[in-house]
Amino acid sequence: MPGRFLLTFLALMSLAHTATAQSATLRGRVVDESNEAIDGANVVLRSTDGTVLGMATQDGYYLLARIPAGTYTLRVSFVGYEAASETLQLNDGDNLTRNFTLVEDPSQLGQLVVEGERTESREAIAGLRTIRGADLGLLPSPALSRDLASSLVSEAGVVTVGDRGGQLFIRGGTPSENIFLLDGMRIFQPLHLVNAFSVYPADIVAFADVYSSGYGAYYGGRTGAVVDVTTRNGNKQRISGSASVAPFLAAVHLEIPVVTDRVSFLTSVRQSLLSDYGPRVIGEELPYRYGDRYFKLHGFLSETSNVSVTALRSNDRGSLAGDIGIEREIAWSNEAYGANFFYLAPSLPVFTEITIGTTRFSSEKLDNDEVAQSSSVEGIEGSFNFGYLLGTYQVHFGIFAQSTKFRYALSPRRSDRFAEFVTEGGMFLETRFEPSPGWHFVPGARIQTFPSRGQSYLEPRFRFTVPVDFAPGVSLTGAWGIYHQELIGLTDDRTVSDVFTAWAPSEENQAVPKSTHYALGLTTDQGRWRASLEGYSRTIENLGFPALGEPLSVNTRYLSLEGFSRGVDAGLEYRWPRAFARLSYGLGQTTYRDQEIEFAPPHDRRHSLSLTGQIDVRGYRVAAQWHYGSGLPFTQINGGFQRLPVDRETPTPDEAGEFELLFGQPFSARLPAYHRLDVSLERDIVLPAGARLTLHASAVNSYNRSNWFDLDYDSLERLNQLPFIPSFGAQVKF
Repeated sequence: MPGRFLLTFLALMSLAHTATAQSATLRGRVVDESNEAIDGANVVLRSTDGTVLGMATQDGYYLLARIPAGTYTLRVSFVGYEAASETLQLNDGDNLTRNFTLVEDPSQLGQLVVEGERTESREAIAGLRTIRGADLGLLPSPALSRDLASSLVSEAGVVTVGDRGGQLFIRGGTPSENIFLLDGMRIFQPLHLVNAFSVYPADIVAFADVYSSGYGAYYGGRTGAVVDVTTRNGNKQRISGSASVAPFLAAVHLEIPVVTDRVSFLTSVRQSLLSDYGPRVIGEELPYRYGDRYFKLHGFLSETSNVSVTALRSNDRGSLAGDIGIEREIAWSNEAYGANFFYLAPSLPVFTEITIGTTRFSSEKLDNDEVAQSSSVEGIEGSFNFGYLLGTYQVHFGIFAQSTKFRYALSPRRSDRFAEFVTEGGMFLETRFEPSPGWHFVPGARIQTFPSRGQSYLEPRFRFTVPVDFAPGVSLTGAWGIYHQELIGLTDDRTVSDVFTAWAPSEENQAVPKSTHYALGLTTDQGRWRASLEGYSRTIENLGFPALGEPLSVNTRYLSLEGFSRGVDAGLEYRWPRAFARLSYGLGQTTYRDQEIEFAPPHDRRHSLSLTGQIDVRGYRVAAQWHYGSGLPFTQINGGFQRLPVDRETPTPDEAGEFELLFGQPFSARLPAYHRLDVSLERDIVLPAGARLTLHASAVNSYNRSNWFDLDYDSLERLNQLPFIPSFGAQVKF
C-alpha cells in the first residue's frame, strides 16, 4: 500500500511538471517593515480577461504555477497594511520571483484593528477556526501578557472543568485525545494550572489553527481535536520587546536581529506572582505557581528557504483545592525542542518541509509533599512533507515517525512502577482542488501504523467547501474522517478536579481507540459581521474508562466503552472601527456505554455560552467577557458505613473498621450552573523614543459568584472556583 501511494504521487508530479513547463510560474516572499514574514497574506493574480489565481502565503512565501501567458495585475494585501500591486507580462516558460514588503496603513492607526479569522484567499473549512495573535488583545485578561488560552476556553464546543486544572475537552474529546502543537512540537499539557494561561503567550503567536473535528490527513495519532500553533519569527530590523508585571503573570518578551534582515532571536519568559498576592490583597491563599520560557532562532537561508530552532520549558505546581486545607496538590512540567526547515524550489512549483522535535512531559500527584502518583512521557519524532502547487490544484504528501517512552507509578511502591517503549509511523497523501471560484474539495488518506501493537490502519479523510448560490457570501462546509490513537490517559474519573493523568500505551492484543468525525456547517463573512453554524457528530470505539466508582490504582479495572459526542456550535462576530463583539454558543452531548450501563462522563456540558466585547472610549480600552456553562455530571453520595474487620466476632469501638462511602448511580446528578464575568480597563501612554506604557486594571469573577469546582469525596468538602480577584499591572513596550 505505501508503494502505491508513492508511485501515484510521483506520477502526479511528473504530469504536473510537464504542464508547468508550458506555462509561467510566479513565486516570492511577503514581509513587513521589520522583515518579519507575513503568514496568510493574500496574493491575487488577475488577468485582463478576468481570470483570477490566488493563495495565502505560508511562512511568508507564495507560489503560483501553471499561469497562462498574458498580462496580469499582481496584488498583495493583509489586514492593517497598505496593499501592494504590480503589472506583469508573463510568457510560457517564465519563472519569476517577486518579493514584497508591506507597510502599515496610516488610515488604521489609532483604530481597533480586528484581523479576520481567515484571509479572503483562504476558504472556510469545516471544524476550523483560525486565531491570530493580534486577535488575543481583544479579550479581557488578568495580566498584560495575553494568552491563547483565554480564546480557547471561550470557543463553542470547548469545555474546561473550571478555572484551574489545565484540562481542555473539545467536542467531547478528552485531553489525552487532543493534539497540541507548537511549531510542530507536541505538547502534552499546554494549559497552566490557572486556565487563563498556557504555553502560548500572545507575543509569540502568529496564528493558531483550531480544528474541533474533521481535520485532514496531515494530522493523526489522536482521535480528538487539533490545536496547531505557529509562532512569530522575530524582528530582523531592530531590537524590540516588552516587559510587564501583574499578580497573575510577570513577563519579558524580547526580539533581537542577530543578522540584519536575515536572522532573528525571539524569547519570552513568564512567571506567576499569584501565590504571594492572594493573602496580602484578598486575604485568601491562591496556591498556584506556574511559568514558561520560550526561545526561537529563525533565519532566511535564501530567497526561498528558511530554518528555525525552537525550545520551550514550562512548570506548574499548586493545590487544586485552594486554601481549604485539603491535599490536592499537583505538579507538572513540559520540555520541548525542535527544528524546522522550509524550502521552495527555484525551478519547480514544489515546497519541502522537514520537522524534527523531542518532547518530555512529567506530572506528579503529591500527598504531604510526598509523591503519591507520577507519570512521564518522552518522545522524539520527525516528518518530511512536500507539496506540489499547481494553481487551483495541489498535492501534499508526507512521511512521519515517532517513538515514545512511557513511565508511570500509581502508588509510592517500587513494585507499582511501569515503563514501556512504543513506536508509530506512516504516511499521508492529500489533494486539494478548486473546480470553480469558491468550490474546494480536499480528499486524502493517512496510513497510521502502530508497530508496537502490530496494527495498521488506512484512515480516509474528506473536506469540502461550496458556495450557496441563493445566499451571497455564504458557504456550505463539511468534513468526514476516521482516526486512531495508541496512547491513552489513565485517570480517576470519580471527580472532575482530580486532573492527574497517567499517560500509557493502549493494552496489548486489543484494538486501539477509534473515532469517526462528521461535520456540516454554514459560514458567512459580510464585512463587518461574520457568522457560523456547524453541527457535528463523533463516534467513539474501544475507549478505556475506569470501572465506575473505582479510584486510580494498580488494581483499577478498565472498561472498553463505545459512545458518541454530538452537538451544534454557533458563532457571531461584529466589528466597528473602535469596538468588537463576539458571541459563541455550544449545545453538546457526550454519552459512554457498555453492555450494562449508559452514562454521561464528567465533562459532558450540555450548554455553554460566551459573550465577549471591547470598546475604545477616549483612549481607554474597556473589555468584558461573560461565561456560562450548564452543570457537569457527578456521582452523588447516598451514605456511608464502617467496614468491619472479618477476623473479629465482636469488634470494639476502636476496631470499628474503615469508613467507606456508598455511591449512587454513576454521574446521574449535575453540579449547579457555572457563570462568571471578567472585566479589564487599559490606558496607553506614549513615552519618548517610540516606547509605550500601558496601565492595566482587571477583575476576575467580578460579581464574586460562588461557583462549584467539585465535591471532595474524602472530606465531603465543597471546592469552589476562583473568587473575586482584582488585579493591577503595567507594561512597557519598545
